[in-house]
Amino acid sequence: MAYSLRDTEVTTSYRRSWMTCLDVAVDTQLRALCGTFVLAVVSMSGVEAAESGVRACFAEKDDARRLACYDTEVGKMVTTRVAAHVAGVSRKASGWVVVRLDNDEVWEQSDDGPDLGLAGGDSVKIEKGMLGAYWMSGHSSVAIKVRRAEL
Repeated sequence: MAYSLRDTEVTTSYRRSWMTCLDVAVDTQLRALCGTFVLAVVSMSGVEAAESGVRACFAEKDDARRLACYDTEVGKMVTTRVAAHVAGVSRKASGWVVVRLDNDEVWEQSDDGPDLGLAGGDSVKIEKGMLGAYWMSGHSSVAIKVRRAEL
């Protein structure tokens, strides 16, 4: 059976399109891998910064100041959860919730989410999530994204 020039062009065209799809898939995977690497480096630099703060406390000669320094630096690393009671609840024009806590902190909803049905005296937890986000939950495991309000 004889092949014509046209058959060769079709086969070559098919190979080119298949290779283009493969290039796109590899390019997407490389971008994802690079993004993961960047996040890892950023996370490590944050840990190194915290460790360097603790190392700086080691140089302090006065016992009371060294202890205060350690307490401050370790507190920066550990603060991921706040538990408090609701002192008051209001709503912004957007319908988002603004919650005043009994420790005088004010937190406002920063993204769409469910109504937690909070009222004065309710217990709430605010937890630090990924990439610096904070999440408030009330009586259940349902949470809304919040940010600390500027007073």
